[in-house]
Amino acid sequence: MKRLLRTLVASAFACLLLPLSSGQPAAAAAQADPIGMTSGFYTDPHSTPAVWAAANPGDGRAAAIRDN
Repeated sequence: MKRLLRTLVASAFACLLLPLSSGQPAAAAAQADPIGMTSGFYTDPHSTPAVWAAANPGDGRAAAIRDN
């Protein structure tokens, strides 16, 4: 019984240390970042805010709408 308990404790301890010893998940997470892999989000140039900003360039709000 004591031997079984010792084996279970050693196995549990080894399982807890396993993620710490492998650098693979961190590297995979860095490579799987979709925003970091792109140059930005696509914005539709014919969307309602884009059309409004193009039609009203003198409006003070147009720059904020166009840039966001």
